[in-house]
Amino acid sequence: MSKAKPTDDKNTPPAKEYRYATEISQMMFVFGEVQDPLTETVNLVEDIVRGQVVEILIQARQLAARKGARNVSPEDLIFLIRYDRGKVNRLRTYLGWKDVRKNAKQDGDGAGAAEVDIDEGQADEATTKPRKMTVKLPWDIVTVYSEVLRTGMNAKEDEDEDEDEVEAHEDSIARLREADEATRRMTREEYVHYSECRSASFTYRKAKRFREFINLPAYLDIKPNDDTIDILGFLAFEMVRALCVGGLAVKRALEESYQAVEITGAKRKAPEGSESSPGKRRRRSMSPESGGAWGSVPGSSLFLPPPEARRALRPAHIQEAFAKMQRDWAHQRGSGMRNWRGGLCNYKLVGTLRSTTTMSHWTRLIRFTAVETGGKKIHLGQPVDPKVDVGLAILKKHSLKAHEVSGSSALDSSARVTSKVLTVDTLLEPIDPQQIGLVRCLGLNYKDHAAEAKMAIPEVPVLFYKPHTTLIPALAPIRIPRAAQPVKEHLSDYEVELAVVIGKDAKDVKESEALEYVLGYTGANDVSFRKHQLTTSQWCFSKSFDLTNPIGPALVRNTGHINPQTLPLTASVNARLLQNGTTADQIFTVAKTVAFLSQGTTLKAGSVILTGTPAGVGFVREPKIWLNHGDEVRTYVGGGIGTLVNKVVEEGRAKL
Repeated sequence: MSKAKPTDDKNTPPAKEYRYATEISQMMFVFGEVQDPLTETVNLVEDIVRGQVVEILIQARQLAARKGARNVSPEDLIFLIRYDRGKVNRLRTYLGWKDVRKNAKQDGDGAGAAEVDIDEGQADEATTKPRKMTVKLPWDIVTVYSEVLRTGMNAKEDEDEDEDEVEAHEDSIARLREADEATRRMTREEYVHYSECRSASFTYRKAKRFREFINLPAYLDIKPNDDTIDILGFLAFEMVRALCVGGLAVKRALEESYQAVEITGAKRKAPEGSESSPGKRRRRSMSPESGGAWGSVPGSSLFLPPPEARRALRPAHIQEAFAKMQRDWAHQRGSGMRNWRGGLCNYKLVGTLRSTTTMSHWTRLIRFTAVETGGKKIHLGQPVDPKVDVGLAILKKHSLKAHEVSGSSALDSSARVTSKVLTVDTLLEPIDPQQIGLVRCLGLNYKDHAAEAKMAIPEVPVLFYKPHTTLIPALAPIRIPRAAQPVKEHLSDYEVELAVVIGKDAKDVKESEALEYVLGYTGANDVSFRKHQLTTSQWCFSKSFDLTNPIGPALVRNTGHINPQTLPLTASVNARLLQNGTTADQIFTVAKTVAFLSQGTTLKAGSVILTGTPAGVGFVREPKIWLNHGDEVRTYVGGGIGTLVNKVVEEGRAKL
């Protein structure tokens, strides 16, 4: 348990004290997390749990006040969770075993043995009958709150009671089976540790600490041994379970998506099944037996979680799991179920706890105006759905939800994902163009593109520039100026590209360190006008027309999960696929590009680098393809970046 350190600065708030780090770590271990979870992850779980317990206590207090009671009772808490039948059944079992332990302690020596009643019977004159022993084992668990727990709130719940009992029994059997599988091949030491972790509790012999943990007001008059405390402790335990299981699911889904992207990119480099295939080498090096990505994790341990669970949960996984829980709660509430959420609602801390929230850095950023603010304010956000293609969702007019991100811009290192959810109204560029300044672009950076253009592979990156006034967001029209009309003569063309955003000033950096200066990745469509481009040796003029370069839709943070050299890229015009490449074909990798461009020149934070386009552009095709008024252009970059969709509009013609 970490404690706050004294400080001499009166204006500095005291360090946060976490009271249940050990217990939460043990609970997470039992639920499938690695044996030593990250401290910041455990602290985030404790923050969320505290906020949720405080929230349900507030709801129970309001409920008690409505019925004229002065204090919160166990029945008030049970009423709040009445719709969560699984939780109700687990609480029934928990309270029943608590009564068994209590009775055993009162009737015996406190060791928790089964209660034994001895009926001596009547003495026979000739012989004494053996004493009859009736052993009352607690298999049919009964608690004083059984009737409250079993009482349905309407006829429908009464009809479903038998089904709930069956589901509860099946859930219990499934959990016993999981525990049996987990412990079957444990050593004695492993089993002892596992058993200790299974006994972790918020309130068992810790009631006083739990009262302090939730900052329980004295006026509630809840005694340390009150059943109310035990029920709150049970709900805290349930929250840890939900966060851990949900976080593991998020981590597993992310890892599967990253591996799928890497394997997809690798397949383009070598035939499937080839021993030299990067995909095969990657899968082989990632196997548990090879010790590749999992380092020195022993493969012969008797008690070893699945490979994907051997890396610790990060705060971002917990945050995303909690966000999913909020979405589920919102969906149920919208279905007409009142207080279905079981007292656990949107993360809201009260009183002195409000300033203790620990949020995570964003991993996928969008910039937008929100419905809730009338489209008048620009917000930063992280999509609630980690897999949604932001550009397509907006195009199809789906309700796109995002957690608001605090901070002034993507470059703000203090920016954090909050629990506030907004609805996207208009999608903007992921970075304010005013913060970008000059856009650096590479030409001929794909081998297949150089080949189709019949040009030699360059020995150094081919660099040109364009101003930030060229940039537009997803769904904004690509405006072809009069200077580039008629389009058939000027050959307006499409180019899907991976865009790199610099996160901190970089100068004279080494290739091995270059990616440390990258904030993240986004997509771009470097619309080009070939007549202007091919009549001069400098490409800047032909690439610099206002409002011709879509960028976005999402900015994916460079966290190490995404390999910038395995991302798929596609471009289509009017649903016809014209470009289908991968960044694995780049001549100069992102790291080489950043290192080269920083030689003798400072790449300022916020700088954007367009890294070139793969084969398939329109002007080298036969017959040639150019962009016309009314065409719809879609460019896609993988890794969570998404799809840019833009209509083509010729200046001077009627709006579409």
